[in-house]
Amino acid sequence: RNRVDQFGVSEPDIKPLGTTRVIVQLPGLQDVERAKNLIGSTARLEFRLVRPEEDNSAILERLDEAFRLTAAAAETVAEQDEPAGETEQTAAADTEAVGADESLDFADLPQQAAGSEIDEEDPWVKEHPFSAYVMFNPNLSRYVGTPLVVETRYVPKVREMLEAPEAQRILRDSEFQFRMEVADLGQGLAGLPLFLLEKRASLTGDRLTSARSKPDPDRPGSFMVSMNLDRKGARTFSKVTGENVGRHLAITLDGRVNSAPVIEGKIPSGQASISGTFTSTDANDLALLLRAGALPVDVRIEEERTVGPSLGRDSINQGLKAALYGLLLVVLFVLVYYRLSGFVVVFALIANIVILMAVLAQFGLVLTLPGIAGIILTIGMAVDANVLINERIREELRRNKTARAAVDSGYSNATRTIVDANVTTLIAAGILLWFGTGPILGFAVTLSIGILSSMFTALVLTRVIMETVTRNRANAGLSI
Repeated sequence: RNRVDQFGVSEPDIKPLGTTRVIVQLPGLQDVERAKNLIGSTARLEFRLVRPEEDNSAILERLDEAFRLTAAAAETVAEQDEPAGETEQTAAADTEAVGADESLDFADLPQQAAGSEIDEEDPWVKEHPFSAYVMFNPNLSRYVGTPLVVETRYVPKVREMLEAPEAQRILRDSEFQFRMEVADLGQGLAGLPLFLLEKRASLTGDRLTSARSKPDPDRPGSFMVSMNLDRKGARTFSKVTGENVGRHLAITLDGRVNSAPVIEGKIPSGQASISGTFTSTDANDLALLLRAGALPVDVRIEEERTVGPSLGRDSINQGLKAALYGLLLVVLFVLVYYRLSGFVVVFALIANIVILMAVLAQFGLVLTLPGIAGIILTIGMAVDANVLINERIREELRRNKTARAAVDSGYSNATRTIVDANVTTLIAAGILLWFGTGPILGFAVTLSIGILSSMFTALVLTRVIMETVTRNRANAGLSI
């Protein structure tokens, strides 16, 4: 609900279905794909330190060894005629070969990965079953934060290998994560940089207090997301940056690295930013997800339906006609009953509706059928306040008071009654705002705004007009 409410859709209906499903109905939605991305994203924000570059070689060697032994064991099991003792000797021989081999030479990796399709039967590939799919590019390390990159066509293969049990046993204290943005490797090749990160996050998005999008000063035309941390998060962030100056700190979202800037010094302010090739919409959506918080589980879209708006459009048109007819009848009544003073009441009614619409537009609220019902009720309450005031003025005029004195006395005596009546209604609207959802919430929002605007127009706007009209007419009559 936090995400949907910030998305700006009016009167969403969110309710559980069974124990594992949630129904989300979004009336008036324009961009379905954007809504699905916002609802389905978990938005787990983490700050993780990038492991030193020399650790990459050791981890890749261990992964190669683990997958090599696994492949050898699988081949041995497949050979039915081989004795069990020979299998153990083969495995032992492979282990000795690994121990005697020199450390992995990163210079060999580009020739294996950047050429044609990798041949899994090639002896070099069999000797390096994992690192054969990884390229080493020292230029990437300078502006991305890691020298490792995987061609896009091999990314699914590498992901599968990293999720294997043998890889998970080796990566107990570390974790590989891909970067969000694809890197240009030249010669028509593209790849995803691969980061070796600390397993434990230095800081998570739970400590985020605010997130907002703004233009990126370093990338004209692009946007960034600026974040602020709470007091405890700021202390943790200050400690992490102070103790790891010179290292890369990866900012990850949902298990993918957004960026990995170098820590140039201690950052005590608790402010950070996420930059990239974000459009205004992308940055706003990311800031929305971060503000709403991370979902505790992954979301999968099970079913999607789109319902045409014809029925709802007819209902809204009928509601608008009802509001218009009601307004015309009220205007006709006050003009006949209060004569010239009725024009002041009509002006206050129109101003009330304009203010109400302006507030709805300012906060991006959509006018729906329950909202129209709130407007109709607001019109009645606004007239009620003006009726109280005008009747009190009439009473004062019957006591032979001047027009100016009658106006002052009428507003003074009616104000308390009007405030009491509107405050009690406002309390009821506040309860609907707190507990209501869907159409009830839309009605409560419109009603609350209408109550406040009607009190302003009845007690302030009309009083200014009436006092201006009677200012120089102390002994003259008043058409009321």
